[in-house]
Amino acid sequence: MEIVVKFAPSAFKHGIIREDIYHVLNNAEYDDVLDDDNTKHLVLGFDRRANLLELLYHVILPLGLIPRRLRRGGSLTSRPSGYFMP
Repeated sequence: MEIVVKFAPSAFKHGIIREDIYHVLNNAEYDDVLDDDNTKHLVLGFDRRANLLELLYHVILPLGLIPRRLRRGGSLTSRPSGYFMP
């Protein structure tokens, strides 16, 4: 399945650009679940200019797919398919 990234408008309100968000997601130093249903995640990582960024994203899974805990530091392509909204 293909991974689709959908950005909320608020993702860009501090001047962060898409490429830096993708960079953080693909090179995360920390990625962990924030709630019990495994859909809200916190990611800490560095953008392309070595600025530390804190991102939140939600995993929206297709019907019939059971949510599972995502691994820390995994690449974006190793995560289950769905929408990632930092």
